[in-house]
Amino acid sequence: MDSNKIKTYLDKINLLYKSVSSDNKISRIERDLMLSYIRDLYDAFLEEDGTTSKEKLSKSSNKVKSKSKKDKEKQKSSTPPPTYTPPVYQPKVEPKVEPTEEKPLPPKTTYVPPKVETKIPDSKPPVFEVEDKRKTTTPPPPPAPKPTYTPPPKPTYTPPPSAKLSNEMTELFTEETVKELSQKLSQRPIKDLKTAMGINERFLFINELFHGDKGAYNATIDDLNRLNSFEEAKSYLAASVVNQMDWLEDKRIRRAKDFIQLVRRRYL
Repeated sequence: MDSNKIKTYLDKINLLYKSVSSDNKISRIERDLMLSYIRDLYDAFLEEDGTTSKEKLSKSSNKVKSKSKKDKEKQKSSTPPPTYTPPVYQPKVEPKVEPTEEKPLPPKTTYVPPKVETKIPDSKPPVFEVEDKRKTTTPPPPPAPKPTYTPPPKPTYTPPPSAKLSNEMTELFTEETVKELSQKLSQRPIKDLKTAMGINERFLFINELFHGDKGAYNATIDDLNRLNSFEEAKSYLAASVVNQMDWLEDKRIRRAKDFIQLVRRRYL
């Protein structure tokens, strides 16, 4: 028995057990590796006899097989052939049926309906009222005329007078030159600013241009839909929205130009 070899196998088993015990799951490779280390340790203990565990197992299996063959041969030689024994006939015994006493039937009951008192009507003949057709009937009044609905007049929006625009504001309202085909296709006219914007585009305009105020955004869109020309929309935005919502800041100029370009398409 080699003690150094046994010590190395034990160290390998301990190291592998520490790495495996830290994880909740054991992989198939780690399990096979642990089994191989255990087999090597077992073979190291058996090296004193000069045989391995596989050889001992094969020898023991051969011994068991030889013993089983000898036992089978002994049983064949010792056991006599079975003798035939005919079956014993047993007559069928029918069970005795005891007569049952017949119970008398209950007496029949006849149904007697209850007496109903019938009232004899009076001998007087019925009196019928006859309408007099000679009476004059007043005709019903004519139906009242249905009231006609007149819708209230639409409120007319009066834009503020055109104010002088600064250089930064005039640059904000100047139309950019269109060069690419995709930009030309996006310049088609629109009827309503509410339906022309997608969800993402509306969300960006509210957050970046109107400081997250959805009410101010909706009021501005309603006012712009009521105007008749881009000049009116331009004067409205310059007087009421651009300075109040800080559209001239560097971080909002690009988004403000996109919004104004969409407003311009409303009046094409």
